[in-house]
Amino acid sequence: MFQTSRRSTMATTLTAVTAPASRVGRAAWPRWAGTWAAMPQPTEPGDMPPPRFTWDGLVLADTTLRQTVRVSVGGDRLRLRFSNAFSGAPLSLTAMAVALPEGDRAGAASVRPGAVRAVTFHGRGSAVVPVGAHVVSDPVDLPLASRANLTVTTYLAPGRASGEITSHPGSRTTSHLPADDHVTVPDLPGATPTDHWYFLSGVEVEAASGTVAVVVLGDSLTDGRGSTTNGNDWWPDLLQDRLPAGVAVLNQGAGGNRVLNDGKGPNALARLDRDVPAQSEVAWLVVFEGVNDPAGHRESARRAVNDRVRASGRFDAVVDFDAAARRRVR
Repeated sequence: MFQTSRRSTMATTLTAVTAPASRVGRAAWPRWAGTWAAMPQPTEPGDMPPPRFTWDGLVLADTTLRQTVRVSVGGDRLRLRFSNAFSGAPLSLTAMAVALPEGDRAGAASVRPGAVRAVTFHGRGSAVVPVGAHVVSDPVDLPLASRANLTVTTYLAPGRASGEITSHPGSRTTSHLPADDHVTVPDLPGATPTDHWYFLSGVEVEAASGTVAVVVLGDSLTDGRGSTTNGNDWWPDLLQDRLPAGVAVLNQGAGGNRVLNDGKGPNALARLDRDVPAQSEVAWLVVFEGVNDPAGHRESARRAVNDRVRASGRFDAVVDFDAAARRRVR
């Protein structure tokens, strides 16, 4: 079960813990399983698209946005999730395609010409996402290998008629912005790079029966702080590499996230339902939260909470992140 009360959730802070997601009422596995995720966040001024694409309350007008993500598990078909959770206006997705990046490179501006597929929404080539909502695309036939990189290219003709947009600023992955519609163009040599993801919040695959996901709920340490840009070497990526086939990792980390109070986006309690059980085929939850919560006496608070977590008996396992990350002294 998920422990969602304030008391039980506080018992998960400062130490990575695991808990099983409820499978009540599931007679059989549906076809779709999450293979990649990023927590939707409000976009601060320093994380907005470059000045060329942001002016007078209009953002990304007549702009193509090319983004790459690394999936966990593969499948023959995929579908995309887009979020307009933090915005002052509807989000118009004018045209979209998915492809395989050249050389399977994260952050690549070019794609393999023979691997470009159009994306539709209810049979149409465009979609409008209402304020505060999200949209899921139609299935797309594009075979994906496990741990492969995927390119998602979106054209926004009207742009965003608001200075408030939804993003995941800590992408540690380069996206590319050219003017005009370049959705199906293989290479974007003159595009403007930016190390953020915008609007894209999830990828699902039609995977083999029994495919499941583990969600990691965390802060900047989970969100790749200190990792290599375009390196796909966040600790959840390294966890993915150790797991058996058929188990995906959905990274729901966010820089500055806290358990009780909002920061760069909603706190862990407020976003729990959206970011964990609302994802497809979640079987386990790893919680690594709380380092941003204590205001003073941080070490004593850390030890007290960790002792409570270990002794509570509420969790299947405890991961000692401090011990795992500590450099050995020779």
